Amino acid sequence: MSICGEPDGGPTKYGVAIVDVCTGMLASNSILAALNARHRTGKGQKVELSLYETSLAMLINVASNYLTVGRNAGRFGNGHPSIVPYTTYQAADAMIAIGIGNERQFARIAEVLGHPEWATDARFTSNRARVENRAAIDGLINEALSQDDAGVWLKKLKAVGVPCGRINSVADALDDPHTAARDMIETVEHPTIGALKMLGIPFKFSDTACSVRRAPPTLGQHSDEILAGELGLDAKAIAELRQAKVI
Repeated sequence: MSICGEPDGGPTKYGVAIVDVCTGMLASNSILAALNARHRTGKGQKVELSLYETSLAMLINVASNYLTVGRNAGRFGNGHPSIVPYTTYQAADAMIAIGIGNERQFARIAEVLGHPEWATDARFTSNRARVENRAAIDGLINEALSQDDAGVWLKKLKAVGVPCGRINSVADALDDPHTAARDMIETVEHPTIGALKMLGIPFKFSDTACSVRRAPPTLGQHSDEILAGELGLDAKAIAELRQAKVI
């Protein structure tokens, strides 16, 4: 479990337009699907997406809970709506994420945190009971974790098979050795600022290697190339567009 977020647990200082990003990813997948259909049918088609529909699709199990049993969603912060304990917690020096998926894992975390009696406490003996007593168990876990540093707890929890991970800042995540090992930081030469670090490509192919070969274009860098090569405009027409400040 590798997490990136605000290490102090406070309001985020920056935002990610996640619905915008996911809509772009869905658009890419949809276009590929349409192209694949064209191979079979010989016909192209219109592909339509919206931010609204993407946001609904992203509800996933939360939407299923409402559609199947009419259960409206609550607000649990970083917590899982139907699995407890499954959220972020504050250790002495940093926040960590813990995801308990079954009774065996719950008994193990109780043992690690020095409270084996939790596993037989009627309030916590099943996931349903823990969901009903979410505040109580989360409070107890936070209290126990506050007694030592995140690194100590993570080592102990991982040793007994409890899914967990440190909450990284953006800097922590990008500076992590694993990020470098997976080629997720690329450096390209930019025409105005020189060496420019960029995010790498998150998918890898066994036979066709991916790489970042160009820096982001400067404003209007390829205007002439596109207008002439793609639209067939001659030099005079392009000059007129530039004089009129169209480009």
